[in-house]
Amino acid sequence: MRVSRGVQLLFCALVVALLTGCGGASATPTAPSTATPCVQTTLLQGSASLPAYTADVESVTTTASGRLDVTFDWTSPASTMLVAVAQDPCSFDQLQAGSCKVLLNSSSPPKPLKGSVQSAAAGTYVLFFGNTTSAVESMSAQVVLSTGSCPAVSSLTTQTDETLQFEIQGARSGLLRP
Repeated sequence: MRVSRGVQLLFCALVVALLTGCGGASATPTAPSTATPCVQTTLLQGSASLPAYTADVESVTTTASGRLDVTFDWTSPASTMLVAVAQDPCSFDQLQAGSCKVLLNSSSPPKPLKGSVQSAAAGTYVLFFGNTTSAVESMSAQVVLSTGSCPAVSSLTTQTDETLQFEIQGARSGLLRP
């Protein structure tokens, strides 16, 4: 059987068109993703009983820069609680006097308090978890260092630039430590 020259050319053109549409030799390779993987390191986690009108003072040290994510929860929704993160050195008295470099400063409501310190450099930070009510509170707290392309923490508490002045009469250190 003899096929005409026009049918042969048409057949060849069809084959070339099909091969090109299937990603033949002209396909452009995609570049590999350059996103840094998300790494989350728990720096502090625990629960404790927090006396009335008292702040728990904790410190954490990071060896890498990243985002510090803080979550602070307690029992009674009616209680007014606060959380602050400052660069070290910062004592309770210095925080009350407004002489610390405060990076996060929030008070309830809502419950729980959640906040982040963006672009935290490697170093030591002081955390203050305060109970401004007349009742003892059961509390829990977690501080996580997030590096790489970690998603933002959901439902962040609005923070204030003002120094939080509450009826806190004293501070204790290390209530969350074993």
